[in-house]
Order: sequence, then structure tokens, then C-alpha cells
Amino acid sequence: MFEEKKYRLLSYSSKGSFIPKHTFSAFTKSIIDNDSLIFAQNNVWTNKEISEHKAWLSDKIEAIIKDLKR
Repeated sequence: MFEEKKYRLLSYSSKGSFIPKHTFSAFTKSIIDNDSLIFAQNNVWTNKEISEHKAWLSDKIEAIIKDLKR
């Protein structure tokens, strides 16, 4: 199911459809961090990768909230 959804998402993206950034990164297992694109090696999310991705997202959200409070 994941592969089918990923194929559809990439197909939509190649046709110029809007794909939310995090949706794209979740299906391609990629993260844009400090202007670097990091891809994982396979299509299966490990528990470690999920935890790391959660921490990365939390850091980004905290930074946005901090900026909004200024």
C-alpha cells in the first residue's frame, strides 16, 4: 500500500500538483535540513527513524513558535 501511494504521489508531483512538504518527505523518506536533502535507504520506516523524525519535527515546530512569540 505504501509503494502504491508513493507512486501516486510522485506521479501527481511530476504533473505539477501541490504536495504538502511533509507529506512528500514522509513518502520519500527525505528530510530537508540546513538546505541539505537527506534520503533514507529504503521505504520502511524503522522505530529509530520514526523517533528521529519526530524529534526533528518537534524542533522545527518549537523554532516556529519561538519566532512567533518575538
